Amino acid sequence: FFFQAEDGIRDDLVTGVQTCALPISASHWREVANQLFLDPNSPASETALKSYGHDAAAAANFLAARHFLSEAEETYRAGLSMSPENPAAAAGLANVLEMRGKSDEAAAMLRDFAAAHPGQVEDLNRVQAQQKQFLSRNSAVP
Repeated sequence: FFFQAEDGIRDDLVTGVQTCALPISASHWREVANQLFLDPNSPASETALKSYGHDAAAAANFLAARHFLSEAEETYRAGLSMSPENPAAAAGLANVLEMRGKSDEAAAMLRDFAAAHPGQVEDLNRVQAQQKQFLSRNSAVP
């Protein structure tokens, strides 16, 4: 796989079978979200929005693990705009906000998410703990 962040830093991860490009830049996911909401011909079904939101959260996870925190934050926000009930995107955003010294904003966002999506709180807490553990072990600080 080939990953390139907006700042031009490149990371190659090649499997033995194939090499492909995965869009991970924050600008890509911002454009996807805008297209889905503004283009009357886009497939903005609930299923499509959830899928794109999940993909954006996965890309943001990669960015956060590589310590591209600004891009990760923007990508998590794009994911949440497409799929506001996604606990992985909410947990990831909260973790990145905390890593960036925005603990108050993280706490407020988590409270708002829990109030808006009470059925997702258990998943939110589980995913957030898993992500924190992963990030603490695997963050690559440039």
